[in-house]
Amino acid sequence: MVTNPERALIASILLDPLESFDAIDRLGIKPDDLRHTETRLMLTELLRMRDQGDPIDQAALSLAMPPKHTADAWEVTSETAAPAAEFWGERVLAISKRSELLILGEELRRAAENPESDLEQAIDKALLSINKTQGKGAAVKSETLRAAAARVIDQLDKPHNNIATPWEALNGVLGGLRPGAFYVVAARPGVGKSLFGLQLASGISNPEQQAAFFSFEMNNLELATRALAAKAGKNIGSIDRRELTEAERKELALAYTELTESLHLISTPSREVTQLRPAIRALNKEGKLKAVVIDYLGLMEAKGSSIYERVTNISGQLKSLAMELDVPIVALAQLNRAKADNEIPTLSDLRDSGAIEQDADAVLMLSNDTYTGGLSVSVAKNRQGELATLTGKIDRSTMRLYDLVKD
Repeated sequence: MVTNPERALIASILLDPLESFDAIDRLGIKPDDLRHTETRLMLTELLRMRDQGDPIDQAALSLAMPPKHTADAWEVTSETAAPAAEFWGERVLAISKRSELLILGEELRRAAENPESDLEQAIDKALLSINKTQGKGAAVKSETLRAAAARVIDQLDKPHNNIATPWEALNGVLGGLRPGAFYVVAARPGVGKSLFGLQLASGISNPEQQAAFFSFEMNNLELATRALAAKAGKNIGSIDRRELTEAERKELALAYTELTESLHLISTPSREVTQLRPAIRALNKEGKLKAVVIDYLGLMEAKGSSIYERVTNISGQLKSLAMELDVPIVALAQLNRAKADNEIPTLSDLRDSGAIEQDADAVLMLSNDTYTGGLSVSVAKNRQGELATLTGKIDRSTMRLYDLVKD
């Protein structure tokens, strides 16, 4: 006799509710993961009984079931000799994933064969379904406070794994970029958020660690032109207009040889936030990806009936993605325009959703420094450290920020 994994899972709960519910919680099993109506109804009822503190036994479950399923609660335990919720739960999840992938494959096949189908919409839907399916059975990471503190003590003699930015003063405030953290760098139009983001990504990259720069408003040639101008210290306008002497061309050629091969530029017309996960995973096949910079948050797209809902969705997914991949994600954001040129931005100026401020581990506000003519970097939120303001010199002709110091 072939044992039905779903009925065996229910039997395990009835035989040992305490241990079985612990296993189900660890595996993240939900009633919808069960394919058969009877077992899905049983698990729904057992979870309700658990949550309400009701006694869990065969008789109580049988009484709670619809009339045509009343006998099932008595019969399922005969199929399992001992509780093994972990074992059967893993098999239930595997069957559920296979079933969903088969359905998804059939939907994609029909879309591919239909010349009138919207392929981009079909692909987006498929990616969302794959991400949801992949998340099934994600175990809840749990440990006691004391156990977590013990790990902190054990790691004190080891170097931290934070990623240094190109600016020492900023590292002193943030402690570098923490893996799994979500950062927002916000500025009003024209202040220099793209300049800051590209220099950040370029400065992080080296032969041992890679970075990715996603741009939704510039193509790779524009980004590379900026990087060459910054590296060679040459006017970006002269490069664009090809107004260069032979000596300057040689300097650019030398700068080219010094540019990193560890920074990946991704300029894509697809702005859907769900596209980032597979793209970042593909870049991180060898585990060397150490930071992701996105330019910029306001141009991204997500599901939602309003701008508020879409921005909230994007912000939450970026934070979740950073934690899942254990990589810092830096999203550039555009602030509402100031009433006056010298108005200092605040967190309330973040556009469209307070969720950006809530989800971010740190928020940096960029603004023009009216006293020095340079750039002001205000750390307006910092979960792991102090709030501070830094100022630096900015050369917009060569696209560089330098001499950043703490006020």
